[in-house]
Amino acid sequence: MAEVFTRMTKDDLPECLGFLAKAFKKDDPQAFKKLFPRIMRPSDETMNAHHCIKLDGKIVGMAASYPFILKYGDLSLKVSGSGNIAVDEACRGKGYMSELLNYTAKEDKKDGFAFSYFHGNEARYRRFGYHKCGVQVSFDINSRFFDPKLDISDITFENLNEQSDEILRKAYELYQTQYHFERSFEEYKLALPSNGSTNYAVFKNGEFIGYIVQVDYIKNIYLSDLNDFAVTMKAYLNFKNTATVCYVVPDTEYKIMRTAIKYSESYRMWPPANFRIYDFKKTVEFFLAVKLTNGSFEGGFTIDSDIFGKWEIKVENGVPSVNEFDGDAEFKLLGLDVYDFLFAGNGAFRQNLTSGANAILPIPIYCPYLN
Repeated sequence: MAEVFTRMTKDDLPECLGFLAKAFKKDDPQAFKKLFPRIMRPSDETMNAHHCIKLDGKIVGMAASYPFILKYGDLSLKVSGSGNIAVDEACRGKGYMSELLNYTAKEDKKDGFAFSYFHGNEARYRRFGYHKCGVQVSFDINSRFFDPKLDISDITFENLNEQSDEILRKAYELYQTQYHFERSFEEYKLALPSNGSTNYAVFKNGEFIGYIVQVDYIKNIYLSDLNDFAVTMKAYLNFKNTATVCYVVPDTEYKIMRTAIKYSESYRMWPPANFRIYDFKKTVEFFLAVKLTNGSFEGGFTIDSDIFGKWEIKVENGVPSVNEFDGDAEFKLLGLDVYDFLFAGNGAFRQNLTSGANAILPIPIYCPYLN
């Protein structure tokens, strides 16, 4: 049989949708178009993000690398969101997944992505260089922590997707105040209902003040004024008829975290995603710059990683720099330990740190959920 590794085109969309529905056992052959309306469109631009193996012209395996520009304030980084990875049941056990993911990694590097990432189970992809790391905080917001006299009668919720363009443009502006993917307004509207999320527009006395993105937990809260957090969340718990809701926040959103913790029964820190870094310099410099937006610090150290090589990482006069160097490194890191050393929020890799390393670590790597 003729085996071909290629990118899909707009003509492959119907077969792609059918293949994914079958692979992920969805009854509806259009399920993935409904889940991801922005990326499952009949255009070469969107479908080129889908790498596949074809046998005699038929798709038998695929892995997507969705291109994004990650934004935080004025900072930006080109990254790849991995997803929709599957092989036809009849073709499993033949090494196609390994070949496809290795092919996809080569294409990712050629496309200039700083890193690839995905959410979900890490174990099966660790051997391809993916590792779960970074820090996010999940808060269990509980109704008992709100002032019982807090008046919530002026707060109402409506489906954001059904609002006018005037309201959606206000939501779009709020979307750009936190970690976000660079999108045009039209792309933003297409992405809103993705991945099964429900978006609730929040109104106070009839005026739009923000919105909430909900799956089985709250992925994002965007508010024009963070002082409205308490009344919004108390009203939201009442609206959903529940005592507690989980709200997940990247650990660089200090103001939001300081507010959320006041109303939390408990909270926990955990790694947000699986990362595979292609451009070490760009990735580390970007997230160090993100950290510097929340406070000043200075320091430096050197590492020797058998994956990435030898690097000097430092912050001087408020400017991060990551440069290759020759010589003996202060820290020798084997395999995927380099991810934990640089990006983990726990203390497992914090023993015997130099003062320069202690000033910088951990580096807050993060990427929003694919939606």
